[in-house]
Amino acid sequence: MNVDPAPPADPAEPNALPADFAALAASRREWVLNVLRPWCRVASRRDLRLAESAWTDLAGDVGTRETLWAWAWERFPVLCEPGLTPPSESRPVRVALADGRTVVGTPDGRRSVRGELWLVGDGADGREEFGPFALDQIAQVEPAEQTAGGPHPPPRNVTMPH
Repeated sequence: MNVDPAPPADPAEPNALPADFAALAASRREWVLNVLRPWCRVASRRDLRLAESAWTDLAGDVGTRETLWAWAWERFPVLCEPGLTPPSESRPVRVALADGRTVVGTPDGRRSVRGELWLVGDGADGREEFGPFALDQIAQVEPAEQTAGGPHPPPRNVTMPH
């Protein structure tokens, strides 16, 4: 049985096919930027783990750490630094958890994977690790207040001789 091919799509129709490869690539890029990336910022860790297993189908052949998980961490902008994969280890943060606890420390990017945050901070015996804290456990992240001494002493004012 011969079947006639479908007529070409009308560009005015909402479900019209892209006219060429450039239009196809642009529509895919738009979907990634306007649907997939924003979804990662609000999805539960459970859904993010499900998406991770199908990431190649969703986003193409890109690393999940640099896309899916980086986009998920964007819900907490203080953990993001341009050009670096979150969570950023550049400054101490105060993490407010959904159960009311607060933890202060510097993110450990090596251990903070797949939607879990680890912090390194001051504990009773010196340096202590805190975590893991799942994305869904974290209510808020903000920069930790620095004391005058801070983790590094303030620079000295040095006057150079003439």
